[in-house]
Amino acid sequence: MDTADVKRTREEAVATDYEALAAEKQQLADQEEAARKQAQTQLDQLEQTIRNTQNAQQSLRQEEDRQIESLKQQTATEQTSLDSKLAAARQERDRVQTEYSELLALCKDPTLRADRAGTVTSLGGTPGVSADPSSPLAKIGDETQRHLVLQVDPVDVSQIQPGQEVSFYVDAYPDATFYGKVESVSQLQNDAGKFEVRASFQPGEEPLYDGMGANATLIVKQKKDVLAISNKAIQFEDGKSYVFLQNEDGTLRRQPVTTGFSNGKLTEILDGLQQDDVAVVEETYEDR
Repeated sequence: MDTADVKRTREEAVATDYEALAAEKQQLADQEEAARKQAQTQLDQLEQTIRNTQNAQQSLRQEEDRQIESLKQQTATEQTSLDSKLAAARQERDRVQTEYSELLALCKDPTLRADRAGTVTSLGGTPGVSADPSSPLAKIGDETQRHLVLQVDPVDVSQIQPGQEVSFYVDAYPDATFYGKVESVSQLQNDAGKFEVRASFQPGEEPLYDGMGANATLIVKQKKDVLAISNKAIQFEDGKSYVFLQNEDGTLRRQPVTTGFSNGKLTEILDGLQQDDVAVVEETYEDR
């Protein structure tokens, strides 16, 4: 073997050793890379586990906080309910004690005494039946302070002012007229959609009692020294007004009239009648 062969053989051996060493190092590098990836995967899994644990702990704390807040609200509600029931029980106890004391006092002295001076306007209760503590056995009023309560429609209430004159009559005395003045006008509608107008009046010769129904006329306009007749005497036909006048021989004649202001019972006559004319009022009677 000559020198060239030896050199070539040596170079081939060196190349073979280098490739083997390179392959070995590559294998080691691949193993290290695989180990690194595995370690990174384990690290990622561990971090995810930590995050899941933290999220679970946060959710658990939030749920605990929610339950605690709910228990606080429930406790506060129950406390409020208990306080209300306790207050109601105390009120009921006080009421029963008051009724008991009143019954004891009544047993000792069964005489019913008025707590003020006045006139008995109405009596309540039924003989032989236990009295209702919430209903008075007698109502006492002051005859010098009497009032009329009127129910006025919303369309008319704007025309009514305190001090305004009012006339009225009651069904028991249809021929008697009473007079008074408006004291107050309610600003709120009642359950019937009306406004209450309170008026004071001076009692007349006829006695008036609490609860009597009245028909009132609020005087928004006055006319004095006018010729007027009862509304019952006026007849209507085809939009015209007329009355029946009595002649000297007792016969009747139909007389057209021109009407003016009316207070609900009397109507002003502007034309068609003289002061001494006799108008006939038609009345209906029933045999009994």
